[in-house]
This record gives sequence, C-alpha cells and structure tokens, in this order.
Amino acid sequence: MSVPPIIAETAWTGGFYQLYVEPEGPVGEGRLQRLLTALWASAPVDGCFAEPYGADRALREAPCTVRELRKARRLVGTVLLPGGRRVPCGCALAGGEDGPPLLDLYFPLSALHRADPRVGGFPFDSRSGAESLEWRAPLDAWLAGVARGALGEAGPGLAMIGFELEGAPSEELRGGAPPADRPAAFLVPGSGGPEYVPATR
Repeated sequence: MSVPPIIAETAWTGGFYQLYVEPEGPVGEGRLQRLLTALWASAPVDGCFAEPYGADRALREAPCTVRELRKARRLVGTVLLPGGRRVPCGCALAGGEDGPPLLDLYFPLSALHRADPRVGGFPFDSRSGAESLEWRAPLDAWLAGVARGALGEAGPGLAMIGFELEGAPSEELRGGAPPADRPAAFLVPGSGGPEYVPATR
C-alpha cells in the first residue's frame, strides 16, 4: 500500500488535539493490543503506517500492533471526521512507568483547521475561548463515541479529550468526578455504561 499524500505531505504543526483512552484494572500486552485494535476499528482509522528510525524518516506500511507501536513510537493513518473531511491521525502509547498506560489518538491542529476553518488559530486566537466549543463540542462528542466503542470491545476504562492533554484521565478524576470548570471532555463510568461529560470552556 502506498503512503496516502494526506499523511506524507501534511505538516504536523499547530499542536495536537487528543483522545486519551485508559483501560481500567490489570493491563498487560494482550489487553493493550485489544484496545489498540478496537480503537483503530472504532474510529475507524484507514491504513496503518509507521515512522521508523532512519535518515529518510520515510513512512512504511505496518501491522497495527502494540509491539510495532513501541518500536516506531507512533502509528499513523487517516480518519473521516463527522463533517465529511478526511484528516491524518497518529497514535502513541503514553504513561506506563510513572502512571497508567494509555493510548493517545491525536490529530494535528493544522489538519483540523483545513477541515473546519472555525478552528482558526486555536488555542491562541480571539476565538479560542468558549466560542471554540462551536467546533470542539461535536468533535469531542464524536471522539467520546470512538472511545466508547473501543472500551466496549476491550474492557472498561476512561477517556479524556482536548488540546495538548497532560495527565491521564484517572489522574484528572482523583476527586471522583471531572472538575466543574474544565477545558477537556471526559468519558467516565456510569450506572448505565460510560457517560460523556463535555468540556465547559
């Protein structure tokens, strides 16, 4: 499979809009693999390419495995956003040694801007406050659905959605619930299954 131009030519600039998916309970390689497979299928991500170490930094087709993800540092493909535009995405393995392992599915802001001009210069322009929820809210809700589908296949867990996320979802939820004033959206356990908690700003 040749590398799609949308991946090969896109400048991965402007920071990243991210979906963190964190499995709950014991997490071995088998559980992480089920989660990665389910996340790829839930989006769904088209293609799977790795960026190997090397002088040319050329992408190559790769299996969608945790082993390959550890080796390559990231796997990339494309997804079709709810608005009908296809954009590149990457996936990395985060956490682990000092925190819970989680999968990070991320999108370059430059690509999101091309898909939706309302993204503008987020998070630095004049429309980056509550007004940005006009485009973020539907994107967040869609990503929460992606996480819900993945966790439904791979076992219970948490998810967090937003720009340049830092801590794992479980670290942000140590108080038992998402903060009242929050720039990120969450998927948390509920009595009827995972519940979506949208960002407030």
